[in-house]
Amino acid sequence: MACRRTIQAGDNMSNLSKRFIILFTIFLILASCVKTIQPLKLEAAIQTAHKYLVEGDFQKAIEIYNSASAKNLNNKELYNSYLKAIEYIKENADRAFNSEIFASAGYTYYILLINYPHFTNFVHLLPFDQYFLDNRIKTCSKNLAAKGLIAYREGKFEEAIYIWKDILRFDPENEEIKKSIDTATTQLKNFQKK
Repeated sequence: MACRRTIQAGDNMSNLSKRFIILFTIFLILASCVKTIQPLKLEAAIQTAHKYLVEGDFQKAIEIYNSASAKNLNNKELYNSYLKAIEYIKENADRAFNSEIFASAGYTYYILLINYPHFTNFVHLLPFDQYFLDNRIKTCSKNLAAKGLIAYREGKFEEAIYIWKDILRFDPENEEIKKSIDTATTQLKNFQKK
């Protein structure tokens, strides 16, 4: 009887070992599938972000990179692609700024500024800092404010309002511009009543 229990215990151990080996094999197979799927998701995220960059939707591109970065810490391919995207966005802002397209430049610098906290992993590699972005935004705002004032003085109230509203897209707390818009709106209403 003791011999039979020993054999049964041996068989149970053998069955447990077989089950363990089968489960472990299934686990390894599934793990290899996840490793294959993960790069595909990462590649799709990078491609989607690139599509948004080309379309000029810089905020959406940065959001995709931020999401992918949170899921793929220390991924060198993602890191390099994200860094190049930020440089590309800044180059677009600089090009608009140098062409005196201040509404576009200001908004693009603003996107970089509000997302700057997400760049902590590579901030030391960026060719700009928050101070630079803030100064560029102020310069864009100042130039557009002056352009709006010229339109206002010429009686082009709708144009002035349009220009000043562009400023609020990248300088939303600018109380002086908000007052200017209110004044121009009142003047436009008064002019239309005549």
